[in-house]
Amino acid sequence: LSHSLYATYKEHLGVWIMRAEDKVSIGPAPDFAPEAFGRRPGEMCGHVERISWAQTGATVEWSRSWFDPAVARYVQRLK
Repeated sequence: LSHSLYATYKEHLGVWIMRAEDKVSIGPAPDFAPEAFGRRPGEMCGHVERISWAQTGATVEWSRSWFDPAVARYVQRLK
């Protein structure tokens, strides 16, 4: 995509993302962590879980992301 996924939802599906929640935590890297990630499975890493909801209250997005806490910076800007 060349622009925001949320803009795509709005423009093509008529779905407005009205609310999102991020949960940030530290825990073991998943078993499927790729070598390029820099953490072996079971090593400590950062984790973000996001859920977002549409104007109707329906859940639109659920995602999980992992990061190396030694080199990460987390910035959140939601409207």
